[in-house]
Amino acid sequence: MSKENGIDSLSNNVGETATPDFYVLGGGSVYLLQPNTHAAHDWIGEHIPEDAQTLGESIAVEHRYIWDIIEGARADDLTVEKAG
Repeated sequence: MSKENGIDSLSNNVGETATPDFYVLGGGSVYLLQPNTHAAHDWIGEHIPEDAQTLGESIAVEHRYIWDIIEGARADDLTVEKAG
């Protein structure tokens, strides 16, 4: 799967009982990575630089980096879904 098409292929299971660790919002040149669980917040603390741009609790991520971050979170057994 190419990185360009990868975000669109994320499942959108909003409304199911299990809350994903992260939601990915937005598109274009910037995405927001929204942590939803304690595990996701911990993962951000370990893997994302402290000076990363934020919007509320979400991390602003350039399009060229979002897929690598998603793959890293999934490699650590965290769930990531596209919001909305």
